[in-house]
Amino acid sequence: MSALRRLSETLGEAEDMHAIVAGGGEWVRRLLGPEAAVALAHPDGSGRLRVVWSDGSAAADRRRAAGRRAAFRSLTSTRLDRDGDDRVEVILPLVSRSEALGVLEVLAPERAIEAAWDLLEVGASQLGVALQAITRNARLRREVEALERTSSLGTALVRAGTVDEAVRIAVRFVWERFRVPVAGWCDTEGDSLRLVGTQGLGSRRSHELRLATPTMAAWPSARPADRERLTRRFGDLAGVRRVSVLDAGQAVVLCAEPDVAPPGSLEAVGSLLGGVLRLLGHATLAERRNERLDMGIAWTAHELRSPLLGIRAALELLLERRVSDPAERAVLRTSLHELDQLAGSAEAILTWAVGERPLRRRPADLVRVVEEAVESCRLEMGDKDVLLFTPERAVARFDPVHLRTVVSNLVRNALAYSYPGTKVEVVVEEAIDHLALSVKDEGPEIPASERRLIFDPFARGSLSRSARNGAGLGLFIAKRVVEAHGGRIWVDSDPGGTTFHVRLPVEGRELQRFAS
Repeated sequence: MSALRRLSETLGEAEDMHAIVAGGGEWVRRLLGPEAAVALAHPDGSGRLRVVWSDGSAAADRRRAAGRRAAFRSLTSTRLDRDGDDRVEVILPLVSRSEALGVLEVLAPERAIEAAWDLLEVGASQLGVALQAITRNARLRREVEALERTSSLGTALVRAGTVDEAVRIAVRFVWERFRVPVAGWCDTEGDSLRLVGTQGLGSRRSHELRLATPTMAAWPSARPADRERLTRRFGDLAGVRRVSVLDAGQAVVLCAEPDVAPPGSLEAVGSLLGGVLRLLGHATLAERRNERLDMGIAWTAHELRSPLLGIRAALELLLERRVSDPAERAVLRTSLHELDQLAGSAEAILTWAVGERPLRRRPADLVRVVEEAVESCRLEMGDKDVLLFTPERAVARFDPVHLRTVVSNLVRNALAYSYPGTKVEVVVEEAIDHLALSVKDEGPEIPASERRLIFDPFARGSLSRSARNGAGLGLFIAKRVVEAHGGRIWVDSDPGGTTFHVRLPVEGRELQRFAS
């Protein structure tokens, strides 16, 4: 019992595998006497038994290798007799929960071994438990370290701004993590791969690899022969036989297969790289789409301004001819006023779709802006029933020209989509910290699938084909203007109708005092 207690204390204080096997071996020698020779063997990364600690001559004889393997695989003790020697050699497997962790090899006088046999078996069992615990802890530490490294790789990849930058980050990670030659190719032109980064090859071999593989088809569509040629060429220049291929879709990374690597660690690099490249690809497509959209809107703004000015000139000519009917003259003056505002702000309004324009904020009355917008919509779309519910005044600092555009777009939509004989309600409300505007119609419900996209440029829902013509920019521009004011706009819709809401922040009590 005292011997087992000493062994338990020794194993409990051990912090790594070397301390466990050294403590266990010394315990066996003290148990059997100074004539005993002891060795402990543990499987390496390839599964081959390696002597990791020895004291005496037990580890010097290569003929014991077969006995070690037999004890390790069968999980039973093996005895080796020695001719002309009164000593006996025994090999005990170190086992924990039916898992072989190594073997304990003892060479000692037969009498000493027989007297201490029970203690040797119990000690081997405790050594097995201790080795399993330390092995599992080491494996967990490696997995945690791999996760931390993979997490840092993911963070770095997400921050990459381009495809080739992401591939270079992955190449550098593989080199720093596994210290093996590595190279990465990516598809930057949409149809071919080109070499963008190498590590561990040296400048001369990197140059040879670049000359040998100037471009090739994107990896998913490349011919098997081309893939094999690239892999073989990389292996020849890196001086390795086994090459790991990390296929990331838009890119491919080749590296020498590491001797020791946590399971799935290389695959995780390829998976992370592929995911980030897909995101970068979507972002690039969106950027190109926005560039085309910006050019189209800028062209529209340019082309719209000239015809508006031409119409205005025609109206001025009519007025100069002294139209006698007062009603006609009033209509012409109103039309000129509307054209002045539209022509003067057409370019500014449309370029909201390109980007945020500087606002000309000044104290203004939202009620007055809404009244002017509603009256303009009535003239444009006929005498339709629009009900206004507003306070006497609602003053805040905002850009009245652009905000009128928002109101006009919302009211026009409501009038266009309302059922015949129904009313449109426009409500203005004021609070200490915000102004609220809502425009409600009694038209058909907007499908839930379209509400999320209704503020996108050129978005025209299924109802638009029967209600009105238009490019689908009105709500998109309204959203840009409202957000530039620090506000938000949203829509609610049900079978009873649709309501657009606008909320604009104000400067609180100071503006309220100014309004009064």
